[in-house]
Amino acid sequence: MPIPTLPEARRELEVLAAGAIQIADEIAVMAVANLKDDVPFSTSFDRKTEYFTEDELEQIVSGFRTAGFYCDVFIGEGEFIDWVLGGGARRFPRRKLLVYNTAQSGIGAGRKSLIPAFCMLQGIPTLNADPYGASLARHKFHVNAILRSTGVPVPPTWWYFGKGLWLNEERPPIGTHVLAKSTYESASIGISSGSSMLSDHDLEERLDATRAGLQQPVVVQTFVTGREAETPVFRVDNLFPLAPVGISIDKQHDVGDTFLSFERVCEDDYDFYALEEDLPELVEPLRQIAASTVQTLQLRGFCRVDSRIDTERRIFVTDVSTTPHLVAHSSYAFRFRYLGFDQGTMLAALVGLALQSSNSLSRTGGP
Repeated sequence: MPIPTLPEARRELEVLAAGAIQIADEIAVMAVANLKDDVPFSTSFDRKTEYFTEDELEQIVSGFRTAGFYCDVFIGEGEFIDWVLGGGARRFPRRKLLVYNTAQSGIGAGRKSLIPAFCMLQGIPTLNADPYGASLARHKFHVNAILRSTGVPVPPTWWYFGKGLWLNEERPPIGTHVLAKSTYESASIGISSGSSMLSDHDLEERLDATRAGLQQPVVVQTFVTGREAETPVFRVDNLFPLAPVGISIDKQHDVGDTFLSFERVCEDDYDFYALEEDLPELVEPLRQIAASTVQTLQLRGFCRVDSRIDTERRIFVTDVSTTPHLVAHSSYAFRFRYLGFDQGTMLAALVGLALQSSNSLSRTGGP
């Protein structure tokens, strides 16, 4: 499908940000988030990479405020829901009330949909995905299956339930290099150096240990040796993919058989680079594939499409995000800085995007 050019995408961001800033005194952003130190981990695996540190939350809040928006913070879903049900949203003086949600308490599939679903019920627009998009994007196997069925290139993938049970009794052929992932998590949760393995006759035994630790089925995906890239995409009426951002590990752009494990993500032990400076010929194919991915899954707002690029320069979509990190150490922030935008302008564009959404046009501050 035809997609806007990179200059057109940049101009659209400028228009979105400028439009939102122009009426900033009418807008309030309520940020709903979990903090790493305040979440009781009720599972046997650590999920702190999904949550903000106090410094990261401050980056988001100060970014909204720098752009001129009122911004308040709610720690956890319960605090925000109580505020709305107590009439806080209805009595709030700003004309346009928007919610930026990164909270995802609890365990299991769909937990990130609580605030989007609640906001939809209450008629409060959000800056992130709708409830369906938020749930769908968290299910790695379903995303892979949908994309594969529509022709988006994805690695061969299998779904393991434990105790020798595979979906449709299909397992990776012996000798296949695979990466074992959680089904419902993000931010590399559950991925360690031991998650990369060869399929052999003992594969199920190793996956049983992974499944027991994660307390959920395991997605087993053919490992793609080569490079890793993240492509930011935003959606108004049209799709606007930005240029892809490369991931470097140990200062290497071609990461080969290495990958973003939980430990690396926890420590921010990786970096970013402009992929167009290394592989300009892949910029448009990656943008096109990212646009097709977002169109297929019907995501909205700021999205991110993650890919691996093999040694033959073939592209494979490995994951999607409906709430990409917008803190300083993120591919989104890297790309916006590369375009000459600061944190406040990036978040203003996100607000402008929500204001153009049909769900946001008539909203005036609570039930």
